[in-house]
Amino acid sequence: MDWGRDLLRVFLLFAIIIAIISYDMKQAYNYTVQRPTLAQTDALLWIRNHVSQSSLLVINSYFYTDLHEEGGEGVGNGAIYPYAHIYWNVAYDPELHNGLLKNDWNRIDYIVTDPGMLNDIRSRGGAMSIIDQALNNSVLRVEYQAQDRDQHVDIRIYQVIHKPPS
Repeated sequence: MDWGRDLLRVFLLFAIIIAIISYDMKQAYNYTVQRPTLAQTDALLWIRNHVSQSSLLVINSYFYTDLHEEGGEGVGNGAIYPYAHIYWNVAYDPELHNGLLKNDWNRIDYIVTDPGMLNDIRSRGGAMSIIDQALNNSVLRVEYQAQDRDQHVDIRIYQVIHKPPS
């Protein structure tokens, strides 16, 4: 009878091991097929290939280094984007809002958005309205999407259509 108990223990041990392995494999597969930064990388490459370094870009903070540092994904071996600014700074930093932009949305050339940034621009009003006005006078040039666990990553690049001076 002891060999029967031992056999049962071995069987239960193998069943537990198989359950753990199959669970781990499922979790590992979910992580390997999700590439949330792919949308960001594609957007940076599009900027590098289609946007002049003299353009004024409104961006989210995670693009800043890649567009401001030599060798960054957005610049490669080319020149940096000195006028790529984080949207919060564009809205609330007087040096940018009143100085560089002269409180004129028409001075913005591109807006690179994600859902959170779009929500901030559309819902906050006030100082964000300069970016919202530029967004209302823009066209979508390209959109990149990726999946990050339960969250959908959606990067959109808008080009502002400038109004002629009156």
